[in-house]
Amino acid sequence: MGYLLSIVIPTKDRYKYLSKTIKDLSKLNQDLVEIIIQDNTFKNTDIIEIIDHLPNKNIKYYHETTPLSQTGNSDLALSHSTGEYCCYIGDDDTVLPDILEVVQFIKQNHIESCICDVADYYWPDVVFEKKRPWLKYNTKQTRTSIYSSKE
Repeated sequence: MGYLLSIVIPTKDRYKYLSKTIKDLSKLNQDLVEIIIQDNTFKNTDIIEIIDHLPNKNIKYYHETTPLSQTGNSDLALSHSTGEYCCYIGDDDTVLPDILEVVQFIKQNHIESCICDVADYYWPDVVFEKKRPWLKYNTKQTRTSIYSSKE
């Protein structure tokens, strides 16, 4: 049995954020989710230390030192995924644990893709001129839009 979901993360020179993302994602069900990291950073020793200390067998790390465009690194990342479904995120993003319920639902209902509303979050080091950033998520207005090519 293969993975239900591939979470694909292209990255370059952003280990400060990627390390937190990896730690968050490593809590997801290892039998259902593979985590694909495509790294285009020249020197990767910092992130290797973090990955090596995680017990997860589902983290797949790929390193390419030849400079790539963002598109090239993203395409290479996607080429390593083996899951039935794919979720592409930035190296400073994460997903909610509910993602597996959503993916199982779309699989059972033969749905090809799913778009969910986004919660806005700003890292603590983001500087705004007049106000401090915050996490904005309104549970009363949350909705998930699911689209299918089948009627």
